[in-house]
Amino acid sequence: LPVAQGALVIDAVLEGGQKIVLGHAYQLRGKIQLAAKHFKEAANDFERARKYITLDDESVGGLALNAALQRDESEKGISYCLDFLQMRKDQPADERVKKVQEYLETICTVPDDMSIEQVRKKQPVLSTLVSVAPGMFAAQLALGQVFIRMNEWRQAEGPLEAACKLQPNNPP
Repeated sequence: LPVAQGALVIDAVLEGGQKIVLGHAYQLRGKIQLAAKHFKEAANDFERARKYITLDDESVGGLALNAALQRDESEKGISYCLDFLQMRKDQPADERVKKVQEYLETICTVPDDMSIEQVRKKQPVLSTLVSVAPGMFAAQLALGQVFIRMNEWRQAEGPLEAACKLQPNNPP
């Protein structure tokens, strides 16, 4: 079998049903890693599983909760959180959903007493959140506020206009 960066490349020799079985095996191993609190390994297994299957909300929820608890502001961490909330949107909010929602809300908070240094650090994180979830009013509003605090008025226009379109009866 061909080898890529120390790992076997098995896609070429597996057929459809076999790939699905492999996806479920990776997902199961990821769940075991999550239970053992080996979050990096779990994330790797879930990413492998995603190549073959759609992850269940338990798997995505574990990744999202870990991202929230670790305050992971990377695109991938934010994406896990948003994917999980999307999966659970029609179900009652459990503890994981509440923690993930609270985490995303903290990202979208720009208090008046925040130093300009902190504001500058928040800008790329909010830009990532807006790119992953352009329909998130709080993220658009917070990004506009950050640009205003940084005296980048022209850059503030886009997110503030987007916020106004998302909630026309709740202008910034």
